[in-house]
Amino acid sequence: IRRRSVVPSSLASLRFARALYGDHVFGAPILGTPGSVGAIGRADVERFYRRQVVAAPMHLIVAGAVDPSRVLRLAADALAGLPREPEVTADLEPAAAHSSTRVFLVDRPDAAQTELRVGHFGVPRTHPDFTPLTVMNSLLGGKFTSRLNLNLRERHGITYGVRSGFSRRADGGPFTISAAVATESAGLAVREIRGELERLRAEPVSATELDETRSYILGVFPYTVQSLDGVAHRLREIAVHGLPLDHWDRYPGEIRAVDADAVLRAAREHLRPDGLTVVAVGPEKELRPQLEPFGEIDVWRPAEEFGAD
Repeated sequence: IRRRSVVPSSLASLRFARALYGDHVFGAPILGTPGSVGAIGRADVERFYRRQVVAAPMHLIVAGAVDPSRVLRLAADALAGLPREPEVTADLEPAAAHSSTRVFLVDRPDAAQTELRVGHFGVPRTHPDFTPLTVMNSLLGGKFTSRLNLNLRERHGITYGVRSGFSRRADGGPFTISAAVATESAGLAVREIRGELERLRAEPVSATELDETRSYILGVFPYTVQSLDGVAHRLREIAVHGLPLDHWDRYPGEIRAVDADAVLRAAREHLRPDGLTVVAVGPEKELRPQLEPFGEIDVWRPAEEFGAD
């Protein structure tokens, strides 16, 4: 945990989650902090295991040259003796959305470059717009020839690469744009990112760009199901999110059906360039004047939480 607390990319992701979700469980680091982990005792582990692992609804996913009836028999025998307790579900208040841009600095005076996270709340995996959002995100920042990469990497030369994506969560994970940029160009990077979001909301994509993006998604998809592990991963997504059993059979056709109007509507509905959360990990002295125009700045010093220098 302390090692991660001095890695800029980890710090950026941790601060981005905290900035979006605050005290909500999604705002806490999965690995915990030295204090929270140090306070865990054996009884805490056993209690969590009984209530949140053993008693939780389960899915058994098997991919391979197997006899389904034999798998079911073996599973029934293996799982029959598990102790059962009443199912426990977390009672979590949803995190509140933000209507204005907020800027968070993690001061790393000696950092060679600046790690950026820019984004806002996204949509649940089961949202009906998830397929057009998949196409929209791919052309924005989901492939090497995306708009963001062509802008920040090729046109301005301030990063080796930038990516965007919607987290696949049941309750709407974040939409995140990630990049490591030259510190002297951090403000430029944020302006260009916001400009690309605004452009997606303002005008339909061209037929050429849309065709190339759909072809890319459809071309990559077979590689994700060519191994047994890949097949199991896709089945797990169906199980966890309650998707139709034929979801991946229909997926290529649904991607082909996404047109420019669907991309424009999805962008206008789900991108919020005026309500961004911006996290920058780098030297505060150089970053503050660049980022002040975007919103009030909050400075986070990880040593106060992680005990790191």
